[in-house]
Amino acid sequence: MEGSLTSWRIDYRLPILLMAENYHDEGCTMVDSRSFDVEKLEKPSPDALIARFKNWLVDEAPHPLRGELLSFESPSAASGRSGDTYIICIAHSDKSRGQRQYVLRAELGSTGCPDANFDNMLTAHRILGKDDGLAVPGVVYNESTGDLLGGPFFIMEFCEGVAAPDSPPFSTAGWLFEATPEQRQSLCRSGIEFLVKLHQLDWRALGLETLLRRDSESSQTEQHLTSLIDIYDRALDGKRHEVGAATIDWLYANLPAVENLCMTWGDCRPGNGLWQEFRLSAALDWEMCGISEPGADIGLWLFSESAVTDALEIPRLEGMMMREEFLEEYEKRAGASVPNFDFFEIFSAFRTYVIVTDMMKMYEHHGQDFLGPSFDTSNSPYATTMQTLLSRQ
Repeated sequence: MEGSLTSWRIDYRLPILLMAENYHDEGCTMVDSRSFDVEKLEKPSPDALIARFKNWLVDEAPHPLRGELLSFESPSAASGRSGDTYIICIAHSDKSRGQRQYVLRAELGSTGCPDANFDNMLTAHRILGKDDGLAVPGVVYNESTGDLLGGPFFIMEFCEGVAAPDSPPFSTAGWLFEATPEQRQSLCRSGIEFLVKLHQLDWRALGLETLLRRDSESSQTEQHLTSLIDIYDRALDGKRHEVGAATIDWLYANLPAVENLCMTWGDCRPGNGLWQEFRLSAALDWEMCGISEPGADIGLWLFSESAVTDALEIPRLEGMMMREEFLEEYEKRAGASVPNFDFFEIFSAFRTYVIVTDMMKMYEHHGQDFLGPSFDTSNSPYATTMQTLLSRQ
């Protein structure tokens, strides 16, 4: 990489790039993603943006970071759909630091996820990244003004590892598909080990109470549910699908009477982790993190796998823990049962269904398919999986 700047690489087929920015040579102009012209997504590399960042590194960055920018590129779009993520490499002015890679996360527009919160993600990396016992990259620098890149950003540690692919899903191709059942089971156990550590943190002592939803008249879960319903009704102009309406009724009727709050990852699934030798090396994509219950993370992990296997009539990969085995392993490591799990299994399904519904409508607005022409918002794999879960109650 030395001596040249890697070109800006982005896969325009994924929601990561229904970002709300439109770059011009003279600067950066923000536009709303729903009014963005998809036909103009194939735009030139944002040389002006990279130039500003290069100059900042040389002249204004804090001394530990200061140096020459060698590369600035988007990671593979095969895993995850988080917006504004770049791998950078810096040849530091401090020769003792040499060349180092970092990850830059920025809020330059829409991530494509209506339930995302950039500030919460920064908080998670800033606080959890200080714990050597947690596989969470720490923050090296953050900037909130937006003066440099056109939006807030932070730079965090780079971690080695590979993510389970989303496109095509890991249930059909890729390193996890090709792994042995024993290796897949090791991956699940490592993920569970991380979740137990995360959920048992003293989140108040760590200063994570800033992640709490602030309406004192209702529980954290009810507040979150209300916000998801608002997103859902906005996406469908209030015309709820039958499965959506039934799920909303069930969730309101079964709201937990007592909350068992903990720090949660929020988007907990194999595709949002980096893995080395089938062990979690970095938990990423904390835009949806918050203070919730353990079942929210466990339910999301299990639901995300069902959506790329059962809902698509694809056999489950041997070794990927099913519901009962996953819960049993978690409870054994945690030394306690998972409270309110039936509720949070449905809640996690509804959360993902709402997010995907909103994204599908956004793509439809731009004349594109999100999951493909055979699916619409009422029969996506996420809707199908949620319907199956609801039918078991």
